[in-house]
Amino acid sequence: MGIRLIDDVNLAPFSTFKIGGKAEHFLSVQKPDDLIAAIEFAKKKRISYKIFAGGSNVLFPDEKIKGLVIRFLGGRFRRVGKNKLLIDGGVPLEDIVKESINLGWRGLETLSGIPGTIGGAIIGN
Repeated sequence: MGIRLIDDVNLAPFSTFKIGGKAEHFLSVQKPDDLIAAIEFAKKKRISYKIFAGGSNVLFPDEKIKGLVIRFLGGRFRRVGKNKLLIDGGVPLEDIVKESINLGWRGLETLSGIPGTIGGAIIGN
């Protein structure tokens, strides 16, 4: 992955609340390997970094965020056993609910309609 940062990105459109200032540097990634590469790039360049995904529980400050803001939205999930899924952090909850229903699993439907990702749900709760 060639890292191409975008400078002075308005972050408000990436938040459910549509508020907030700008990121000094911004990068959007969809694959875990790209996220790892972005973090390694930031560390190598000694740039501070912050990561978010869907933005449903994010309040960006009005002042510019220094360093790199990485958006990780996407990823995938895969079945790794009879009753297990391995899920990347940027996968929307709604996708996981739909897959669990397709597999005939019950219990995750209570997450339906929640605008977030699995990573944010775990960290936030």
